[in-house]
Parts: sequence; C-alpha cells; structure tokens
Amino acid sequence: MTGKKIYIIAPGGVFARGGMGSMVAHLTDRLAADRLFAVTAIDTYGPRVNQAGARYLMPFQFIRAVAQLVLACVARRVALAHVQMAAYGSVYRKSVMMLICRLFRVPVILHIHGGDLDRFCAGLGPMRLRALRWIIGAVSEVIVLGEYWREFAVSTLAVPRERVTIVYNAVPRPELAPARARQGCCELLFLGMVWKEKGIDELLTGLSLPVLRGAQWRLTIAGIGEIAKYQERARQLGIAERVDFVGWTDGEAKRRLLERAAVLVLPSHFECFPMAVIEAMSYGLAVVVTPVGAVQEAVIHEETGLIVPVGDSDALARALRRLIDDPALRTGLGANARARFCQSFDLDIFERRIRQIYRKHMLAG
Repeated sequence: MTGKKIYIIAPGGVFARGGMGSMVAHLTDRLAADRLFAVTAIDTYGPRVNQAGARYLMPFQFIRAVAQLVLACVARRVALAHVQMAAYGSVYRKSVMMLICRLFRVPVILHIHGGDLDRFCAGLGPMRLRALRWIIGAVSEVIVLGEYWREFAVSTLAVPRERVTIVYNAVPRPELAPARARQGCCELLFLGMVWKEKGIDELLTGLSLPVLRGAQWRLTIAGIGEIAKYQERARQLGIAERVDFVGWTDGEAKRRLLERAAVLVLPSHFECFPMAVIEAMSYGLAVVVTPVGAVQEAVIHEETGLIVPVGDSDALARALRRLIDDPALRTGLGANARARFCQSFDLDIFERRIRQIYRKHMLAG
C-alpha cells in the first residue's frame, strides 16, 4: 500500500458548505497526519458549490476531477475511493467516478447524503434506475445516515443489506454545553438554506399567528438562499423587527449563535440527516423539527426535542409557544439532546466507524 491514498470524492472538496462539506472537512482534518490512512480530496463541483454565480464553472471542474482520478488510477495511487453522493446532478457525476474506479478495479465506498435522493429515484424511468442499480451494485460498501436510508438503499437501489452500513453524521463535541437563560426573550435559531424546502414559509407564518402573540421571542436565520424574498415576507407578516437574517455563518460566528440560542427550529420538507440538528444537540439546545429522512433517529418527541408535521404552521407555532413559555421544558429537552449527542453523534464515534470501514476494505484489497 506504500504511496497509495484514499481518495475522497465530493462536491466542493473540503471547502463546500453544508453537511456533506462539513463531514469531508472533519474527516480529512482528522486523518491528515495518519500514516495508514493518507487521504486526498477530489472536488467534482467547485469550492463555491452553493454560489449560483460560480456554477457555470462546474463542468470544467468536473472534467478536471475526472482527469485527476484517471491519472491517479493509472499511476496506481488509489487504494480506495470514498464517494460522497447526493441527488440529481450529483448522481450522474458520481456514477462517472464510480465507473472509472470499476474500470481500474479500485474498491469504492459510496456515502449517500442526499435528503431528496428518494424523490429523485422515484422519478427515474425503469432503464435509468436499472443502470444506477448496476453501477452501485459494484461498490464495496454503501454508507447511509440512518435506518430510513438503509431501507431505501436495500429496496430502491437493490443493495444487499449486508453491504449497507449506518454511520451517523457527527460534529466535534463542544467542551462545555453553555447554560441556557431561564428568563427573558427566548432566542430561536434556524441554520440552513433559506428556501421553501427548509420550511421557511411555515416558520415565518407560524411566528405571526395569534398563539405567539405576546410571547417573548427573537429569531435568527443563518444561511444563504432567497434572503430578500423572506425578508419581505417577514415584513408582510409584521414580524420583521424580530427576525434577523445574518447570511451564511461558520466557525466562530456559528459557535456564538449556538451558545446564545435556546431553541433550534428546522421545519424541513425533506432531509437526510441534518447537521444543524446535531450541532444544536451538541450545545444542549431544545430542537423543533419535522419527521423527515432519519431525523427521528436523533430527535425523540418529548424526550430530545419536539416533532411537528411537515407544512403545519399551526402545530409549529404551538410547539414554539410551549418552549418559549416553559424554560424548564427547554432545559430538560436540551440536556437530553446533549446526552443523546454524546452517545451517538460525537465526531470521535464517526471517525472510529470510518476507520474500521477503511481498514476492512484496504485489507481486503
């Protein structure tokens, strides 16, 4: 294995925003000084993957990524390929990369992230679905983010159950979960893309309903997307003075938001396994979410958070009112969420699982 590396193939490489980019960055950082698991990242999209103005460069970046992988395979530098796949265009791009690996007999671990991959596959015709199953059928192992996605991989993608492994997303554990303020204004936090599918419409509408009239709250929306549209929507609903749009935040800025907040709210229409929820749990926040993807494997209703139906502004408003009015409930849910995080979603756990998978397939090769 001397001179060979594990190639992590992902959109944006280590610089992408969002859950997939975070996991790639965490993994490459952890393995950077490791002698057994030398890793390098291949960017199939471009580092500014979420910036619309840069997307026209994507085809050129993808051609570059293909060339980089082919050259590495020809030079026999690839010990293992760890392919990160979402939905839509990501499926086609990663299929090309998996086919290259198949041609050069490089073992592949496929890591599925796309929260709407089930929707995408439902829209494929029989021939394209069979082609996707054939491509994925050659990979050594498929990593999914929860039981929902394991069943999807087995039933829809026809992957043998014994080759599907659950590895939950994870983040580093904060040294200390800060104490939550028990009185005063309740700080609500939304982390994610600012667009319809993340439930922004229901969130703003819910906050404007009579059930929350007179409640002490303030919302921070951190993320990129259709910010101007939703700023105007907040003005129309009469809550603009209580909603702050701060754009994309990361690093120290995100840490400050998580330390200040009391509740994370993420009423998404679909998810895979949202990083925002795991980050909030790591800081001991109470969370309000919808039962999409594998979310319920982290958030247990009335135990580690509150779950509301998708698209239901009234239920969302009632859940938020409960948390705003009851500091003891917020504290209890947050403490349970922190404990659940330490048990299952700490980055050390993720790293150990990935190392085990790498070791298994490298030794097999």
